[in-house]
Amino acid sequence: LDNDAPQGITFGPEDRKVSWLRLGPFWALHLICFAVFWVGYSHAALAAAVALYFVRMHAITGWYHRYFSHRTFKTSRACQFAFAVLGGSCAQRGPLWWAAHHRRHHRHSDREGDAHSPIDRGFWWSHVGWFMTRRNFRSDLAQVPDLAVRAELRWLNRFDVVVPLAFLVDRIEDRFH
Repeated sequence: LDNDAPQGITFGPEDRKVSWLRLGPFWALHLICFAVFWVGYSHAALAAAVALYFVRMHAITGWYHRYFSHRTFKTSRACQFAFAVLGGSCAQRGPLWWAAHHRRHHRHSDREGDAHSPIDRGFWWSHVGWFMTRRNFRSDLAQVPDLAVRAELRWLNRFDVVVPLAFLVDRIEDRFH
């Protein structure tokens, strides 16, 4: 569960391979949708799914992207934490990881150093392949010194699987009670 790792590590070709085990929360979030064939659905569940989709999309685009990556607006520390948790429920890693990679992407867009350039390895790599590798697993906190000073954000980033797993456990518990 702990994502802390030493910074400045060099990588070889093996580090471009997908780390399937570490992607459990990401795949679980997507595969759990197929459970509808066994448990059925209700109009309330469908409405909740649609509502959560829009709320989570806002958490990623409005908060992980616009706030954490670009710092386009200011907010309170409590609001920052709440939306970091909500963004974490999307299983797209922690807010510091997300912002660090995005800031680096803008600095090196479609050039050497851009982890998710389609020029490097094509469409699928640029959309989902790049973040599944050991090379891109670590959070480069040097890219986000303004955010890395917040202990709560560092904790959410370090234990990024906690929020999606807690959400999953909560959904499973609701189903059986």
